Amino acid sequence: MKCAVIFAAVWLLSWSGWAQSLTREVKGVVRDQYGHPLRGAVVQIENTATLEVRSYVTGESGEFHFAGILTNADYELRPKYHAQWGETRRLSKFDSHNPAVVNLTVRLEGARNESP
Repeated sequence: MKCAVIFAAVWLLSWSGWAQSLTREVKGVVRDQYGHPLRGAVVQIENTATLEVRSYVTGESGEFHFAGILTNADYELRPKYHAQWGETRRLSKFDSHNPAVVNLTVRLEGARNESP
């Protein structure tokens, strides 16, 4: 009986570690073309296989963060600031960084290179 409990505990711990390796995190910063962080930008991340989309609104420093991203799927990240979409960036399942860092840029029309 004691052996069965120990075996179950070891199996559960190893399984939970394995399950955690199925997901990762992705983070980054949304900036304008001059490198200024964009507060209030919306970042969408889309699983290209399932088409599931999640969103994040950046804070003061323009940072975003997504957890629970599957390691065996490709994703596309798109930033939007007010009505202006930025360039789409791809996060490949072959990129093994955890967390993966994907910085995004939105080119703002009429923006000037001034300190925020």
